[in-house]
Amino acid sequence: MRKLLLLLARLSMPALDTLYKKYGAQGFRVVGVNKDVADDDIDRFLKRVNVSFVLLADRNDAIAKAFDVQAMPSGYLVDRKGVVRYVHRGFTAQTALDLSKEIEGLLKDPA
Repeated sequence: MRKLLLLLARLSMPALDTLYKKYGAQGFRVVGVNKDVADDDIDRFLKRVNVSFVLLADRNDAIAKAFDVQAMPSGYLVDRKGVVRYVHRGFTAQTALDLSKEIEGLLKDPA
């Protein structure tokens, strides 16, 4: 299971980083959440998956519980008012395309 999650992270994280770089100047932000508990696991993950957006550690699952994470990876698009507008569970090439369209739509909404 861990290998599958790492594979999904290797696919999703660079795609999210690309979206962050593309839309960041317009106000789009990405916050990644790492659920690893051990420092060694976190360090290993960060060496394999290099991104320019913020990564937080969620060792006690507080963030996962707050967002009711049901699958890994999961993505939540939050609008400028703090409302979760889209939820993505899992990651495929189609997910990246969907995210781009959703982000563009949300960035057009006034604050």
